[in-house]
Amino acid sequence: MPTEIFQASRWTKGNHIFPTYIEVNEKSVSRRKRSWFRLDQISISISKVASVHIKTGLIWSEILIESSGGSDPLASHGHKKGDALRIKELIETAQAQMVKNPQTGWSLLEADVAWMHLVCLLIRLSQSLPRWFPRRFLPGDCLRK
Repeated sequence: MPTEIFQASRWTKGNHIFPTYIEVNEKSVSRRKRSWFRLDQISISISKVASVHIKTGLIWSEILIESSGGSDPLASHGHKKGDALRIKELIETAQAQMVKNPQTGWSLLEADVAWMHLVCLLIRLSQSLPRWFPRRFLPGDCLRK
């Protein structure tokens, strides 16, 4: 997916001289807001986006992108309605592609296998389990040597 950049309208409050930009690519969503002497940039990984909330007015839209990590949401106002809907569509498409073929990170199956290996390793390291420990909860593959 190519990177797409969306610019807020200069006719809206806070965007007259330095408009806000939202950049969406296959890995993250970023918001860039310049001022005279600084740059405020917020980025959220696509996999960490929990929800995209769009408030539409007569002409402009306000976008609120919340992360699942509990950090501050990415907020921007003054975007065209079509741009706001396109941002939401790009995020949802990128998240759907991550679920179908996870190229970065682990799939759920890989995470389960890694967790099982860790449990087995801990069991093998602690060969002196107390007698009261219920053996029926241990995976059978871990008890074999």
